[in-house]
Amino acid sequence: MKKKPCCRFSLPFAALFALALAVGCNCDKTKLYQTWVLEKYGPENALKTVITGNPPAKPEILLTLTDTGQFNGTDGCNSIFGTYTADKYCKIQFGGINSTLIFCTGEGIMEQAAAVTNLLRNANRYEVTDTQLKLCTPAKETLLYHKK
Repeated sequence: MKKKPCCRFSLPFAALFALALAVGCNCDKTKLYQTWVLEKYGPENALKTVITGNPPAKPEILLTLTDTGQFNGTDGCNSIFGTYTADKYCKIQFGGINSTLIFCTGEGIMEQAAAVTNLLRNANRYEVTDTQLKLCTPAKETLLYHKK
């Protein structure tokens, strides 16, 4: 009976591969700590461009992430705030999301605000560079931001 050869290099290669994935994901969480402006959102294969409406709608959808695990911003209509956790392995989770309760006019503004907040609630992965932030959900939906 032949024995299968043991691959004594598999563990080091696996560790190297995992490190390459972590580095390639752009997971430097210190780059998160700034204000971001939403450009597009929705399913990865059909991203929607952000729309703006008439006052009291906000001209930009903003997300400010702090180094204390707090966030605030706007969903296009209301102010939003809460907490988040992020790690060096590209994992992120938003919690305790609250908002003001203003009704905004303009076609699609309220639907967009609800969609953005829902995507934040479901975000579980991030990629960040000096100028861009991408938040992703398990359902392959995305929030794509640029630095303010």
